[in-house]
Amino acid sequence: MSIDSIIEDLRSRIESNQPISPGEWLDRASELNVLLMNLEDELISSEMAVNVSMATLMTGGATAAHAKTMTKGMDEYRKFLILKAKKEHVIEFVRLAKKRVELAHWDHA
Repeated sequence: MSIDSIIEDLRSRIESNQPISPGEWLDRASELNVLLMNLEDELISSEMAVNVSMATLMTGGATAAHAKTMTKGMDEYRKFLILKAKKEHVIEFVRLAKKRVELAHWDHA
């Protein structure tokens, strides 16, 4: 089980209009919340790699502005941005799942 597999499964079910119960929403949100810890570790490692690249460029004589610009063109920076966006998607999904569960509660009240 991974963040990508959970999101992809839900995306395909939503696109094909398959119903998802409030309990399932909550289960998936809980799973994503646990997996978010691993994603945060990966994000920190990625950010550190970007910082090392920038420091290396500056040690080699590049100005801070030039090092920052050069770093933004590197694959390490791209990976960092992808992980950062994924984290935001997971957080938003968990928020929406909680709202979906709350709505179901009010539907049956």
